[in-house]
Amino acid sequence: MFSDLKTWGWIVLMIGVLENTAALGIWARSSWARWTGVFVASLNAIAQLLFIAAFPLLSLAIFTLDVLVVYGLIAHGGRTEGV
Repeated sequence: MFSDLKTWGWIVLMIGVLENTAALGIWARSSWARWTGVFVASLNAIAQLLFIAAFPLLSLAIFTLDVLVVYGLIAHGGRTEGV
């Protein structure tokens, strides 16, 4: 660990704020939001792997969700048919 858990909490909180901003942009069908979402979800996946010493099961669960989000945004994020 680089620092104490309080610092990691703030880091994860800031990543969460960025993820919420990207999610609002994706729902609004903004062009910047798809790649911002991929970047922020990848950043959160790395942060969760660094956070694994404190909360192993929660970190692995969130890491798995981040991988699924990245896959979904890359594979299906640009589709607009059926809307």
